[in-house]
Amino acid sequence: MNDAAPRWTFFIAHAKADLEPAEALYELLAPHALTFLDSRCIEFGDDWDQLLAQAQRDARISVILVSSRSGSAYYQREEIAEAIALARTDDRAHRVVPVYLDGEAAQAKSLYGLRLKHGLQLGDDLDIDGVAKALLGMVERLGHPPLPGARPPPLPHLPWWRRRSTWAASGGVVALAAGLAVWQGMPPSVPDADQGPQPPNAPTVTAAGAECLVTDALTPNVLPHYLMNSFGSDNFPYWLRINIENGCPSRKGLSVRFENSGSVTLTSAPQVKPFYIDPGENFGKTFTPDFSFGGTPPDRITIKWSLEDDVEHKLVEGEINTEIVPPKTVAWDLRKPARGGAQGEKVEDAFLLGSLKAWILKPPPEILKLGRGCRRAPGQTMQLEREDAIRNCYEQLFRGEHSIPVSPSPMINFPASDRQSIRAPKSFIEHLGSSPSSLEAALLFVATFNAAHKAGIDPDLVLVIGPAPSGPANSKTAYIAWQLPASPWRALNMQAASENDFAANADTASTQVAQLLEAEAPTRKAAGEHGAAFSADRRMAVVDFANVPTRYQIHGLP
Repeated sequence: MNDAAPRWTFFIAHAKADLEPAEALYELLAPHALTFLDSRCIEFGDDWDQLLAQAQRDARISVILVSSRSGSAYYQREEIAEAIALARTDDRAHRVVPVYLDGEAAQAKSLYGLRLKHGLQLGDDLDIDGVAKALLGMVERLGHPPLPGARPPPLPHLPWWRRRSTWAASGGVVALAAGLAVWQGMPPSVPDADQGPQPPNAPTVTAAGAECLVTDALTPNVLPHYLMNSFGSDNFPYWLRINIENGCPSRKGLSVRFENSGSVTLTSAPQVKPFYIDPGENFGKTFTPDFSFGGTPPDRITIKWSLEDDVEHKLVEGEINTEIVPPKTVAWDLRKPARGGAQGEKVEDAFLLGSLKAWILKPPPEILKLGRGCRRAPGQTMQLEREDAIRNCYEQLFRGEHSIPVSPSPMINFPASDRQSIRAPKSFIEHLGSSPSSLEAALLFVATFNAAHKAGIDPDLVLVIGPAPSGPANSKTAYIAWQLPASPWRALNMQAASENDFAANADTASTQVAQLLEAEAPTRKAAGEHGAAFSADRRMAVVDFANVPTRYQIHGLP
């Protein structure tokens, strides 16, 4: 550390794959403290390796964004080692604060020399905004008020392997801009200028000062009700995305304001914190307003938004005007945004398959009661585990005195239609006379078993859609499969749940599923890595319920 006053309050170290959360944190810290982030603070012609090292030495705090990608991030590992070394020399002059972006990173914290450093964990109770507040609050408590003022211009002149432009071109741009839902046959959110009058979603310039700003706003036309909580995945990251090119001669300070409209009530501050765009910069930012419903979720959501400058002059305004597909419907025809009247590409099939996870999350009280009840055999007080619990839950759900019948008819196709109705598990508990399909029965069974799941003890259940053992050609059925340590795959055919007891069903279905998984090893591997996958010939589909949220951040039904 130099003897002179530190030039930076924060130095953000991150893996190249974690550039998006790094920039989100930078946007929150930079207005209040001098913050160094490579993608925003390296000038044209700089020797980037020397500048990075010097900036870290000149900073009060190294903020280390640790994720499951950090282990293979060579440059970040170097920055972590340097941070630890600086702190050991004088921990009063340089502090190290790890921020764990995912659970896997938190479990592996000792790998990075951070074991003894108290850090922050992103999760349900702490978002990136909370991380920024905690960091700024820490600086104040230590008696070092944040260094306000000059925010260095974002000139991303970096080696190719760390440039934002390269990251976007290699797939990150798809993750950021491809998430808005546009259905087949419906007009795109932002039409070509030659198509005549623009729809209500199109932004309009309302005040002077925006002439030198090129602004493009994208909002979803349609969104399935069951994915309304799943903002954060590659396919559905936001309600509003604004792309801005600053053609003005000066730096622009901008913010977005949301207003209540229709049946929606905002649950957080209506104005987003300011962001800054330098002359010539192309800037993209996504926004997800927090809101609640006044009662029953409507079939359409309208939220007004406006882009304002730093003196609160309204430059651009528009509406998010989105159709909500009914709660019990899986939408297989979701499309990405497109311009010029063309249809957008279909949303990733594996994501839509994985979105079935939403049906088994946030179980209602009826499911929780069933899940706890089926963990005990009649007359027993000890909770059942592993396959004993699977057996008992199966027998109580589908073979007991008040069992739920399952339709013996196989699925003819999967997915069955562009918008396929699949009832949530609660509906079968409320109406025991109804007959679920094998897919619905599988989702009901997983929801019940997982309601009292013991991590590290009970196996994780996997949904396998495969050829039905009987019925018309090309018909499908749903299996639930699991695997205990050092044991072969076990499975249940949910189409036969009402006809066969556990032992008979498992004996037959386990052989069938083992053959399927062996024949389609790449599909099983892809599902293990990404949470869900279709086979190349669509003969089989697999959902690994334990891995789906990790990849796609799919949350429960709202």
